[in-house]
Amino acid sequence: MYPQPNNTPNEQDSVKEVNALIGNERFLVQQFIPLDLIDQKKYDIRIYVQKDHQGQWTVSGGFSRVVGSADSYITNQATEIKSIHDMLKENNMLSTNQLDKMEKISIQAAQAIEYKLGHLGEMAVDFGLDHQGNPWIIEVNGRTQKKFVKRVNDSELTRTIYLKPIEYARFLARSPRKK
Repeated sequence: MYPQPNNTPNEQDSVKEVNALIGNERFLVQQFIPLDLIDQKKYDIRIYVQKDHQGQWTVSGGFSRVVGSADSYITNQATEIKSIHDMLKENNMLSTNQLDKMEKISIQAAQAIEYKLGHLGEMAVDFGLDHQGNPWIIEVNGRTQKKFVKRVNDSELTRTIYLKPIEYARFLARSPRKK
């Protein structure tokens, strides 16, 4: 078991922390992303992609996780959950153009991962925006943690996220089986 890294305020300190943790072992480590800030806090955007009643990948919605500490780079330990609608109103790099890009990339990621891994029905793609507004995939999740959606307080989003897998299951049940 590895010790927990400290939160660090910059890239160089983060690299030193990671090197101290891994020593001579080989790991794949994601490139450092200088994340955009909202109220001096880092955030990410989670996009839900799910198959619909016709078996097609679609974007069901998403939300943003805001980190409580300005020094933290771990966005999945958020202290605040915000709707995409609210984030678009904030003073940050998120725009409808960036959101459109992230949604298209999310569909492409779902299709590519399903091609490699086999049949899937839903996933969540986490993005960070850098200081220039460029979207970066942080990770893709097969376990989508729908519990966060309820914290957004958007009944339509919650309904869609929970209902779409049932609609897809109905599609599968009605589809002729391949032999």
